[in-house]
Amino acid sequence: MNIIREYSLGQVRKNRRTSISIIVAVLIASTFLCTLLVFAQSFWNQMVQQEIYTSGDWDAELMDVPADRLGMVRDNAGVKVMFVKGDNQTAFLPEGTALPYFLIQNCDSNYWDAMYEKNMLLRGRIPQVPGEIVVSKDFFLQNPTYGIGDTLAVDMGSNVRMYMEESRQKEAASLIIVGELDVSVSSGYEGYLAYGFMEPEELSPDSEVVVYLQMEQRGKVYTAVPQIAQAIGLSKDEYGDYPCRYHAALLAWHGVYATGSFFRSDVPKLFLGLLFAAGASMAVFAYTIRGAFGISAKQKIHQLGILKSVGGKADRKDGHL
Repeated sequence: MNIIREYSLGQVRKNRRTSISIIVAVLIASTFLCTLLVFAQSFWNQMVQQEIYTSGDWDAELMDVPADRLGMVRDNAGVKVMFVKGDNQTAFLPEGTALPYFLIQNCDSNYWDAMYEKNMLLRGRIPQVPGEIVVSKDFFLQNPTYGIGDTLAVDMGSNVRMYMEESRQKEAASLIIVGELDVSVSSGYEGYLAYGFMEPEELSPDSEVVVYLQMEQRGKVYTAVPQIAQAIGLSKDEYGDYPCRYHAALLAWHGVYATGSFFRSDVPKLFLGLLFAAGASMAVFAYTIRGAFGISAKQKIHQLGILKSVGGKADRKDGHL
């Protein structure tokens, strides 16, 4: 009996080491898989935020939208948020500047909140009311006498051609420079890029603007936006497409693709790579844990065989078969 007791205690000690090794293997496997998932989540979030930072947080863009139909777009059930850019203007600068024009793109408050231009602000602030503008850094480099906070008396026109050809398009105005942007325009333009502020409700009905949309359901953006374009009366081009485009890179990170574009994207490749890494890791750790359990099972069988043998001998010694 002493031998059996000592043997049993020895097996318990051996099994304790085996059990600990199994627990450690399971813990390592769980930690690795959790780390892999956390890394994937962090990488996805970083890529989404980077795309928003560089290109803005929008799903689709509608071009050449008449200002009097903005309400139809805003009230569409599929639209979550709408922001507007347009009512472009040309401001003829005072004498003495290196280039004669400001090429102004006016934007509403939702646009400034969601789009990327605010991230290019070098100093100052974004426009908050009509008449305030932020201008490209080239303006300050070429005209060092001007600074943020200066008020310029200008003549406004809807574009350069109208300004030069039709005096009735000119309108005296004052512009306040409130910020500097890290942007430049091609040397082919005789003007400086500038961004202003507008209220869509104050646009003239015949104005045409660009509308950016965030959708209630991103997954339906490729079908919902053409329906919106049709509902507000936009015309198709010679290829049968409405004047719209999609933020394909951001949509892809949310798992939304245009028909036939899924396998051309890099996101599925990254996702498949992640699945392969996770599957391979699970297979390795499953094999390791299976081996540990196999060793434990063999020890148990060996132990039971010895105990059975000892029990049989004890029975024969006592006169039992």
